[in-house]
Amino acid sequence: MCVVLIESLQKVYKKFKKSLQKLQQQNKFRICSSKNKKIHTLSPS
Repeated sequence: MCVVLIESLQKVYKKFKKSLQKLQQQNKFRICSSKNKKIHTLSPS
């Protein structure tokens, strides 16, 4: 299951984006983008 980050959490998402990118490089997590650009999802790889 993916955790959906709603538009109200975009600021928080941006704060953690760098950390998430580091995790993504370690293949621990992958960032999914849905058709709605306002919604981003996080799911374990």
